[in-house]
Amino acid sequence: MLSERATAVSPKPPYPILCALCVSVVKKQMTGEAKTIEPPAIKTIPVKVDGKEIDVPKLTPDWQGNLVPTTVLQACKHAGIEIPH
Repeated sequence: MLSERATAVSPKPPYPILCALCVSVVKKQMTGEAKTIEPPAIKTIPVKVDGKEIDVPKLTPDWQGNLVPTTVLQACKHAGIEIPH
């Protein structure tokens, strides 16, 4: 009897409940106001490896995700040349 009373007092809505932020995003997408953000351009530098010139990124993420200058070993890896170390 208690469960019947609980469902009678607070009926479950037939639609999902969305937060205010979600509703504003959905409305923007439906009206076409949403804009895509393009990622920033990656700055490259030309490097010669075994006589062939390649463009490598100026900055590469380290093991913590911080951007640091690209090393010679990383540039060689971009060129497809494995340097034993």
